[in-house]
This record gives sequence, structure tokens and C-alpha cells, in this order.
Amino acid sequence: MKKQMAVWITAGTLLTLATGVPALAETVRHETYDIYNESGTLDGSVDTTEPVGVDVTAQESGADPENVSVNVTGDVKVQNSNADYEDSVSGVKVYSDFTDGSVNVSIGQDDDDEIYTGGTVTVTSTGENGTANGVKITNEGTAPVNVNTGKIDVTATGGYETNGASVFSHRGQTDLTIYDDISARNDNASTTGLSIDDCAPTEMPEEGGAHSTVTVYGNIGASSKNKDATGVSLNSEHNDLPDIRSEAYIYGNVTADSTSGNATGVKQYIRDGASHIFIDDITAKTKTGETAVGVDLNANGGTENIYVNGGIHAEGGEATGVSATVAAGTTSNIIIEVTNGIFATGTENSAGIRIENMIDAPILSSDSEINIVSDGNVESFGTGIVDMNTLNGVKTNLVVEGAVIAEAGPAVSVVTQSLSSLDLTVWKLESKTGQLVAEQTEAGYADSKTAQEFEKAIDYIIKVAPNASDYTDLTAKRKTVNGYTYDVGKAGDKIAVTFHVPDGYTIDSAYSDESRTALQHVSGNEYLLVVPDGGGVMINLKLVPVSNNGGGEDDNYSGNPPAEYESHNFSRSGSHYSLTLRKNQMEVVLSTAELKALLESGLTELTFMTSAGNFTFPSADLWTMVNNFATVRFAVEEGHMNAYGDNNTTAFKTADPDVVENTASQN
Repeated sequence: MKKQMAVWITAGTLLTLATGVPALAETVRHETYDIYNESGTLDGSVDTTEPVGVDVTAQESGADPENVSVNVTGDVKVQNSNADYEDSVSGVKVYSDFTDGSVNVSIGQDDDDEIYTGGTVTVTSTGENGTANGVKITNEGTAPVNVNTGKIDVTATGGYETNGASVFSHRGQTDLTIYDDISARNDNASTTGLSIDDCAPTEMPEEGGAHSTVTVYGNIGASSKNKDATGVSLNSEHNDLPDIRSEAYIYGNVTADSTSGNATGVKQYIRDGASHIFIDDITAKTKTGETAVGVDLNANGGTENIYVNGGIHAEGGEATGVSATVAAGTTSNIIIEVTNGIFATGTENSAGIRIENMIDAPILSSDSEINIVSDGNVESFGTGIVDMNTLNGVKTNLVVEGAVIAEAGPAVSVVTQSLSSLDLTVWKLESKTGQLVAEQTEAGYADSKTAQEFEKAIDYIIKVAPNASDYTDLTAKRKTVNGYTYDVGKAGDKIAVTFHVPDGYTIDSAYSDESRTALQHVSGNEYLLVVPDGGGVMINLKLVPVSNNGGGEDDNYSGNPPAEYESHNFSRSGSHYSLTLRKNQMEVVLSTAELKALLESGLTELTFMTSAGNFTFPSADLWTMVNNFATVRFAVEEGHMNAYGDNNTTAFKTADPDVVENTASQN
């Protein structure tokens, strides 16, 4: 065993020795901590100018395989300027080729702590060569390796590569857990926040497989001034075995930022492998670089998927929100699901989603499938969706539950193969150029027969406003994609709409979109929807109480209003009305029919009394709401109350909290 320790005595300790007065705390700092085929605990922190702070080696040739457990109770700090050799600079470096037992390393684990949050690993490297790593793990054995730490912060000014955390697993299972953020910076070298490389040898027995699981409870950031920046890179090769896949769970945001280089938020590659990534939000941005890509997935056999709990943002250069590529001659599967939309803000060559292929001549086919679901919009400064796949046998199922919005190009760009390979389900298509679908040719975008045929095949999602969904029936076709079912229709399809109006109400108006385009009235509560070019259907209606003014029921009807329009107990003082919300209730939905009844009874002000304060809306604002919406949602947000008409996400009116005067007498 090799151990190097240098204990630093703090000023507090010197004060104790000189005066006999107890110091408040004693900090033990060690120069380095090297462990070879043994377990050990280092009580304190590592602070060194050596290339490696904590170096753990579990080498089968050096001893009989056994469990190796290493713990550093404090932080790790490395400041090195002599990286002129291949081994580079690392805060924590772990190597194992064990075929039995296990290797476990913890940074910042104090036995007195009930909850483990991890120590901080800080690396500063100013050498001209080599690489800089916060945590570097190499697992060449079949025994499991497990590493835990807290925050990782790496800053380098030279070398050829910088990584916040890197995992190389070639035969066994590797687990890395980081209980805080990862940040990596190098203005003069390619920089990656988290790098995972699981590459099993092709002769590996089927019962094994090289695979890693990395969990990050924080954000990941990678930045470079002159070179490329990548937030997360995951490579899985020869691991396409049952229940074996490379995984990364990032409970935070991933950001890749480069000034003049390219930026990629997540880069995922498989070759006869399998991988899965979960991330909250992704941003890739470059100022003067050529490309910014939010998510780049490349499949050469196997299955890879990514779930983004937030949005994907690509900013600058030829920006691409999502790029999905499959290789010829393989069986590949790509699965992408995004909750809050995909956005590409760059040049006119940008694309929200880009579907491509790798052709291995003379092979021109691939038994592959690409599945993409975006719950939100897909927006691009260039073209919304670009399908460049020319391989036979590739099937792309693309669902956009929001709108596809393009600035400088068509909403959808297709090639001849798209007619058989691309199945598009979308709520709305919109292009500032007026072209919804165009074929990409050598001469540019063309309104060709291919484009026209593809546009006819698009399935538009038929939406019903939330306040009308409980009593609206459609004859639309039902379509299930990736486990999600939608009401859909093609442009020109006629869909019957039936409203089941509650007792005591009648239909004032019924419309098909957010612009309040009227539905065709057939008879009674029967209407007809004709799906427009570009979609964008949002069925809604406005209900009003039955009145005896037109020979109907008496104003004091005894019918049952719909649940969304439940009656509320308003208090009245002259022309001032108030509504008290329950404790911790921060929003309420009112029908404009109910508001209209209050206004017609003489209301001049309506105050909502909440646990966050009181908020008052004047009658003028309420009349405007009545004339424009069917329902209004009043919600307390960030100290104000916002009023949202129907299902809009932009507030129509905002009220500040009322000022309450203190009238208590002073003695």
C-alpha cells in the first residue's frame, strides 16, 4: 500500500498550542491520498498541487480480489500547473480490474452525518497538455464500482480535454452518484460536463455487459470559449443485452455554452448498445460557432431513449433542437419524449427537429424506428421539422401536441421517402413564409407533388378546451401513438360535435379555435367542424343561463350548472362584491355567465379574499372578460392575482394586492 499524507496545522491549532485556549475548530488537510488494493478512511480534506488528489487502485494482479472501501470525510482540492504527461489531472481517480468483490469510494462521507450530501471536488489545471477531470472512473473488471461525491467544479486553461466527471466501463457495472452540481470550464480545449463511455469487448459473454448508472442531484454545465462544449455525452457499444443498458438520471438542468465553438446539450451514441437518459431541461448555445444542438441521438444498432422533463433549447449558429440519426443495415430504435417543447433560435438553416440517416453503400435500408413526442411547441428560426431520411424500412412516429412554428422556412420539410416513413401527428402547423409543407430539393424548398401528398396525410390533433371537455362529444378518429391516444382529423375532414348542455344553461356561441371561429351550427346542440389547413383546432363554447326574455325558462332556474361553473358564495356590500377563497386556495375558475349576472345586478368591484391577500378587479375589466371569454381563471402568482381567459396561458389582467389601512386607535 502506498499512502502520502501531509498534515496542515491551521491558525486555530497554533493558537491552542501557544496560549492553551481551545480553538473553535481544527481542520486537517492532507497533501494526497493514495490507496492500492486496500480499504481506508481519510479523516479530513485533501488540498494538493499534485496531479491527483485521491487515487484509488483496485488491481487484481496485485492481490487477491477483495472488497475495497475508501472514504474521505472532507473535500478534495487539486491545483496543478504541470500536466505535461498522459495521466493528466484528476480530483478523484478510481481504477479497477477486479473480477470479484467490489470497489466503493465516498467523498465527504462523515459517519456522524445522518444524511450524506457529499464533499466538494475542485480541480484547477493550468498545464498545456493532458486532460483535466473532476472525477475519473475506469472499470476494466467485472466487479461493480460505486463512487459517491458532492459538487464537482473543474477549471482548466490548457490541455486537450476537460471533463467534470468521466466514466469508462469496459466489462462490468459502474455507479456514480453526485449530490450537487457539475461544472467544467476550459476556454482553450473541448469541455464536457459528464462523459459516460460503456464499451464492452465484442467477445464478452452474453451474461455480462459493460454498463453505468450515473445519478446527478443538481445541474450540469460545460463551457468553453474557443472549443466545443458538451453537457452530457453517453456512448454505449456492444451492450444490447436484456436488462442491461447505460443510464443517466440528471435531476437538474444541462447547459453547454461555447463562444466560438460548437455546443451540444446531450450527445448520445449507441452501437449494438442500449442507453437511457432523464434530464430536467437542456440548453445548448453558441455565439459565433457553427452549430448548437440541444439533443443529438445517433443509433447504429440497439435502443436509446431520452426523457426531458422540461424543454430543449438550441441557441446560435445553425441551431437544431433535436437531431435523430439511424444507420443503414441496422435494427435501431430511438425514443425521445419532451415535456415543455423544443426551440431552435439560430440562422435560417436552423431546425426544431432534424431526422437523418447514415448510408453505408450499397446498403440503402434499415429496420429502424424513431419515436418523438413533444408535449409543447416546436419552434425554429428556420424550418420546424426537417426529414432527411432516405433509407427504406425506417419508420418515424412524430407527435407534437403543441404547434410547429417556423420563421424562415416551411413548418415541415420532406423528401420523397417521407411519404412512407414519416407519420406526423400535430396540433397546429404555422410558418411565417406561408409554406406549411415543402420538399427539399437541390434548388431549395419546392411545393411539389410529394409535399402536397404528405400534407394531406398529416393527422391534426383535435383539442377541446378544458372547461368544455366534460360535455363535448366528437366523431373524430382515435389514434394511439407511443401509448398516447388522440382525437385526430386530416385537413378538410368533417367532424360532428355534440354538446351536452347542463340544465339551466344554453349555448351562446360555439367555436373551433383560439381566434373564436364559429362552428357550423346544424341543429339544437349539434355542430360541424371542418378541420382547417394547418390544424389548430380548440373547440370551446360559451354558456349563458336560460332567460325568460326569449320565452325560455325563468331567470331563477333550478338547473345544475357544470362543475367548472359551480356557484360561489359571494358577499355583497352595496355594489361591492367579494369572494373568500379557502385557506391555501390560490385560484378559482368563474364562468363569464356568472360574472355577467353579478354585473347586471349592479356590481362595480369584485374582491377576492385569499390567504395571500385581497385582490380587486373593477367592473370595466370584468365586462371585458365577459365579452371575450367563456371562463376566467383567477390565480395568485408571485404576490399578484392574474386573470386568464379560457385556456390562455398569458394573463389578460393582473391585480396588485389591496392596501389595507390600519385604523386601530393609538393610546
